[in-house]
Amino acid sequence: MEKNDWQSHVNAFEASGQSAQAYCKEHALVYHRFKYWQYKFRDEARAADGFAAVSVAREGATAHPVAVVEFPSGIRLAVYDASLLTNLAGWLQR
Repeated sequence: MEKNDWQSHVNAFEASGQSAQAYCKEHALVYHRFKYWQYKFRDEARAADGFAAVSVAREGATAHPVAVVEFPSGIRLAVYDASLLTNLAGWLQR
């Protein structure tokens, strides 16, 4: 099956309201392959937005975020170092 075929199935699944297992069974798809393509397309869409997950180890950072900003698009910005909070407003205004 071609990439475009998988994209069509992922789109149809999202509109179907079915569980992934039920959709795969109905369309004779291998479940783990379907999930692979579903995640692949999701990751491609996120990359197209220009955002990527970034992890930076820094002295003074905590194990839990001191602040989390969630945007309407679902993108989350977690800040683990309280000293960076002073910069947060400036970053968000850009």
